Amino acid sequence: MTQYAFYLNVDNCIGCKVCGMACMEKNDLLPGMRFRRILLNSTGSWEKDASGLYVANGVFAYSLSVACNHCARPACVEQCPTGAMVKDSDTGIVSSDPETCIGCGTCGEACPYGVPFVDPERNIARKCDFCQEYLAVGEVPPCVGACSMNALEYGDIEELREKHSDAVSSIDPLPSPDLTGPSLLLVPPAKYADGLDITNFNLPEELEACGR
Repeated sequence: MTQYAFYLNVDNCIGCKVCGMACMEKNDLLPGMRFRRILLNSTGSWEKDASGLYVANGVFAYSLSVACNHCARPACVEQCPTGAMVKDSDTGIVSSDPETCIGCGTCGEACPYGVPFVDPERNIARKCDFCQEYLAVGEVPPCVGACSMNALEYGDIEELREKHSDAVSSIDPLPSPDLTGPSLLLVPPAKYADGLDITNFNLPEELEACGR
């Protein structure tokens, strides 16, 4: 069995959102609908020195291009009441059957990444299906092909692991990979360090007031 996965070199991702736009165009998504999202994360603090000036301490930001992770233990599949959400035994790709889906939204609530959503016009769950029709004819998924920085790759997860031995399955602010076993590999930014609280980046009150 092949397990298709996405790989992201976080340092190469510039947050341009071209991958997301290519995905939207291919899947005819309405504004506000996203199969692929670009998250901006920042960390560090500002500290006042002896002279009263604020100095940046470990401040940096990075972008994450994320989609469905086609997990080894997909919560969306486990919780779907009709069996509409399925994981392909040959490719590992998770997709939703529009004929079986009742649009209840249970899949999106169960997913720790919040990936599936209910299309209000069609009343069915929708999400990234790895552009299976492209893979079937040997073509590159549009999101990967559109990345001008070569930050995104795809392929069998074991081959990607062998190629990128320094990759991990999660960095802040993504949830623990222990929850669902995501088929996702990331090379963290060079400045990233374990233990940094990416989600708690606050300016001192004085600096924050200057921006108002």
